[in-house]
Amino acid sequence: MMLEIEEQLEEQAVTHAFVPVGVGSFAQAVTSHFRQPGSSTRVIGVEPDTAACLWKSLRCGCPTAIQTSPTIMAGLDCGTVSTTAWPILSKGLCASTTVSDFEAHSAATYLQSLGVSAGPCGGSTIAALRRLSQKDKRHLGIDSNSIIVLPCTEGWRDYDVPLDATVEDPIELTQLLEHLDGTKTVLNYIAAWLEHRDVEARWVQSPRKTILIVGRSHRAGCVKTVTFTGDPDHARTEPLEVDLLLDDKSYGRSCRAANAMVALAYQQYSD
Repeated sequence: MMLEIEEQLEEQAVTHAFVPVGVGSFAQAVTSHFRQPGSSTRVIGVEPDTAACLWKSLRCGCPTAIQTSPTIMAGLDCGTVSTTAWPILSKGLCASTTVSDFEAHSAATYLQSLGVSAGPCGGSTIAALRRLSQKDKRHLGIDSNSIIVLPCTEGWRDYDVPLDATVEDPIELTQLLEHLDGTKTVLNYIAAWLEHRDVEARWVQSPRKTILIVGRSHRAGCVKTVTFTGDPDHARTEPLEVDLLLDDKSYGRSCRAANAMVALAYQQYSD
């Protein structure tokens, strides 16, 4: 792929390359190619919000295994970085970012409209470019003269269209969650919503066989936790009930889980 890119660009130098990262092997190859001596190409790693093992490892400064949540970017759903790829990626990448399932889906749909067969993994790189703020672009040196490579590693395939984790309005979040079927579906969405905002989500099995999501935010030098408890086998045949804890303070059980949980989490983490 890298040789084909060079052939198509002829003498033009690539300024930036966005590369999808799963376990890291493909990203290692791309980084090794573009970060050869004398090269000024900047390589940016891209992962799903809910499977960002490289992003979190870079933040920790060492390879770190993580728990992942379901993602339509199945080829990038990895919880551990390759030990072979880690030294090259940790030194060779200039930046690392994550994207939500909905952003990857939207990017794949956009590429389809241009006649490019791309699945969500293939659309992840353009989703990452779209997500950059003007400040991010200035920091990375991206402007109208940049030559950016966005490798597409997956052709179109069928998958369930994901929910939008970028929703901010508490009322809209409530309406969205109230229409979901099954506790596990609700908890999966909440995990994706938290991870999209850099709030760590962990799955824990309790003695009662309930699933917990524990959100940890490291903003402002403090750690906050939000715990959501629900029965993963609960079918949406009755009002959904999910427990809520915030910083170890119980808010009881609410049959309107979306109202109590997401609105409160929004208030805590949007500052």
